[in-house]
Amino acid sequence: MLSSRTSATVLGAVLVAASIGLAACDPVVAHPVASLACFSLAFCAYALACFRMLSDERHGRTWSLGILIAVAVCCRLLALPATPSDDVHRYLWEGRVLSAGHDPYRLSPDSPDLAHLALSAPEHSEINHPDWPAIYMPFMQWWQRLVVGIIPEAWALKLSFLLAEAGLCIALLALLSLCGLPASRLLIYAWNPLTIFATANQGHHDVVAAALLIFALLLFMRRAPTTATAVFTCSVLAKGFALAVFPALLASRMARDSTNAENRQSLMRMAATAIFVFAALSLPFLIPDAQGDGKLAMFGSIQRFGTQMHTNDSLYAIARSLFSPQGARIAMAAVWSVVALTVIRRRESNPLHGCALLLGTLLLVLPTIHPWYLVILIPFLCFFPWWGWILLSGTTALTWLPQLEIQQTGQWVEWPAIKVLEYTPLFVWLALVAWKRLSGRTDQHS
Repeated sequence: MLSSRTSATVLGAVLVAASIGLAACDPVVAHPVASLACFSLAFCAYALACFRMLSDERHGRTWSLGILIAVAVCCRLLALPATPSDDVHRYLWEGRVLSAGHDPYRLSPDSPDLAHLALSAPEHSEINHPDWPAIYMPFMQWWQRLVVGIIPEAWALKLSFLLAEAGLCIALLALLSLCGLPASRLLIYAWNPLTIFATANQGHHDVVAAALLIFALLLFMRRAPTTATAVFTCSVLAKGFALAVFPALLASRMARDSTNAENRQSLMRMAATAIFVFAALSLPFLIPDAQGDGKLAMFGSIQRFGTQMHTNDSLYAIARSLFSPQGARIAMAAVWSVVALTVIRRRESNPLHGCALLLGTLLLVLPTIHPWYLVILIPFLCFFPWWGWILLSGTTALTWLPQLEIQQTGQWVEWPAIKVLEYTPLFVWLALVAWKRLSGRTDQHS
């Protein structure tokens, strides 16, 4: 059997080679089949690396952190020059709008009031859904304004997201140490081809919310609840997905040994901190305009997205086939609520497990699941190597294949068979986990 160092070197080399191939296929939407082939090779190397690393860990052997980081950095540098996703054009645009003193939540990109700004914005013609005002949360609006104010280029935004990802990896290493786990577990996040593709290649900002969430959990577990609350609120205001873990934090707080007076004082400080941070970041967008309308414009596009859009959904797709749209949303809310109540009832002092369960459930019940949404969950797989979710991070690349038809017709389309192939490994794994628990057999990785 190959040594740990040799395994890391060989599999890392395959991952780098596949990254070179994926970079050569740029842009992915124009070469979906070739891109999928390169991504699949990268994912096979990654999955083997995860399996071998976890096996070595059980036998007391650890992988070199230096090799792990070198491969992760190399893959990201290879991906950085790639054509960014359409979302990056909107990030740039909204940064310009906010810098110019306008409210991106009230004025859509095709608004006549912004026509003068569009003339000097090369990304304007590439913005998706130009009739929609901003949907991204306030923290990201300020982030975009900051980066665009310095360098109004797509590569600058992608680089800023990579810096956030570096912070995420540092926080993960600290959390792994706090939990008594080897640093080599970082491989599960850092070598994942989806995290590389979503951030360095495509430039999606989900990694910012993930970094803030992991940092907040690190602070929370180090008994700095007030600072943790401030960072957690920023994470929620970067991507609302982070709010899903609140029941786990509440349960962990309830499990702590302290007097009622101490609890009340601490909770009051935490609530005041959350309110202050929310107000500081959001208040400029909540002030009504001169006509007195649009007070809740900040939530307009989010509500529209949640009620009108659905793509690549799993449980929600089943609910849609059984109920009305409203009924499907209620059913999915009920599923998530049951898991949330279970997490609260357990009152685990370590919130990581509850956070992972709640985020995984959220991804199952949402009406829209873009591949990059998984970035918020993948860091938790370093602590709980759930193979169903690891496999989904690879099979989700199958959603590139409908681009073959989209490029010909110009119309968005889904291929139902793709979803079956994509989600089957996850649901088979979930079924096996459920069967083991019902039969009284548990596994530390499930």
